[in-house]
Amino acid sequence: MTRFLIFLLILGLVGCNSALKDDPASQYYLIPVGSTIKLLKRVAIPPNTAHINLQYGKFVRDNELALYYPHCRFTISDLSNIAREIKPDTFRITHVENLEYVASWPDVVDYRTKFWIHSDKSPQVLYMICSQYNSGVFPDWVTIADMKRTWGEYFTIELANQPVDKH
Repeated sequence: MTRFLIFLLILGLVGCNSALKDDPASQYYLIPVGSTIKLLKRVAIPPNTAHINLQYGKFVRDNELALYYPHCRFTISDLSNIAREIKPDTFRITHVENLEYVASWPDVVDYRTKFWIHSDKSPQVLYMICSQYNSGVFPDWVTIADMKRTWGEYFTIELANQPVDKH
């Protein structure tokens, strides 16, 4: 009887996990390939770097990021000693990964969602990573709602077959 109850408990937990992965509001939801990320305003990539960081809807330097709170990095392919401008565009998500990097063993993990993105108009754009540090005990990936707050007025997302509001 005990084994049967344990089996039912495990079956129930597996079912809950599957439901969480299908819910766009869940941190476990993996954004579908074919979804789009839209750049709504022009952004400038500073000289001597190939990315910009966003947190709380504002641009933030690498050394100013509050790593335990959601932040995103928008990355291009070319490093240059001059600023580059990326104009408003729509980027199709071609690949998505949820990744875990140990930041400080054993208890601090960087939970990252990496979107490989593409646009014919902006081929130099490679990917966006949204992440936050947290305990290594329970996974804590950035949710879509967190991403929208992080992006502010610069980006929005539309899920494949399911539109998500801008703010």
